[in-house]
Amino acid sequence: MTELVVQGVEKSLGGLPILQGASFQADKGRILALLGASGSGKTTLLRCIAGLEQPEKGSIEISGKRVFDASTGLALAPEQRQIGLVFQSYALWPHRTVAQNVAYGLKLRNVTGAESDKRVAAILEKLGLALYKSKRYNEAASAFDQLKTYKPDDKTYNYLGESYFEDGKVEQSVDAFNNAVSMNPDFDKARFNLGRAYLKQGNRDMAQVQLEILRNSRSDYADRLYVLLNP
Repeated sequence: MTELVVQGVEKSLGGLPILQGASFQADKGRILALLGASGSGKTTLLRCIAGLEQPEKGSIEISGKRVFDASTGLALAPEQRQIGLVFQSYALWPHRTVAQNVAYGLKLRNVTGAESDKRVAAILEKLGLALYKSKRYNEAASAFDQLKTYKPDDKTYNYLGESYFEDGKVEQSVDAFNNAVSMNPDFDKARFNLGRAYLKQGNRDMAQVQLEILRNSRSDYADRLYVLLNP
């Protein structure tokens, strides 16, 4: 079933054409990646789909419902489109806890009370963040650092590395990811994370080494790291 239809979308920013007739379809249950050079319009297209930007031409349908049509002037507000968007720089509320940040999207959809608590608990458990539900997000790195002192396993170091990476602490993230893959050389996610941390560090050679290891193990993470190395 087709879930998303983008047809002939055109968008300019500051008089510069960014999208020139963008068209594609995405089926329900499938993952679609938008690939392109920096500045080619990937983020702009996602913002148009979400309703944060209004194209000059084209149409957009979500779940069989037209949410934008330049020819008729139709442009539903973002909250009426029933989709989510994760920004490149994370828009987290510093005054809310980890659980409250996760629950915020549910609140906007009128999911509250026990049902909201149940869903939040499930996703935090899945992500390995259940222990930190009552902490504010900027306390996460400190919490992971404390955790590794009494539970120094590969997953802990990977979580710690991810937290450091998102906080911009690249050197610390490299150390944490190296600990994770040292403990478990087959931990593909940690190796992918190590590769992107090396890349952020400016060490393309070491990132390439991680790519070759992932390729040899035929890991799905190999393609993801390749895209980062060859944008």
